[in-house]
Amino acid sequence: MKIWKKPFKKKRQNTNNSNNMKVSKSLYENLKIFKEEYFKDCTDIVYREFEMGIRGEYKGVIICVDGLTDSKVINEFILNNLMTISRMAEPNPESRKG
Repeated sequence: MKIWKKPFKKKRQNTNNSNNMKVSKSLYENLKIFKEEYFKDCTDIVYREFEMGIRGEYKGVIICVDGLTDSKVINEFILNNLMTISRMAEPNPESRKG
């Protein structure tokens, strides 16, 4: 057992500066960072923007890798549910307190 303990004790240093990045409250600012920094040269990344809420007041984005995700499943089971179910009920402002 002692043979396996040594290699796993090493701590890996993170050279990526992503730990220093702060998430913005703006969806579009965060999306811009994904498009311009993380996935700048990736042609197989798909961005699906959508609206939720009774009046479409909430915005969302699903980021997928083309070819690794089934667009039919995303459309039918994720986007359809997010967009249609969210339009059925007004958000409860009391639930946001806390």
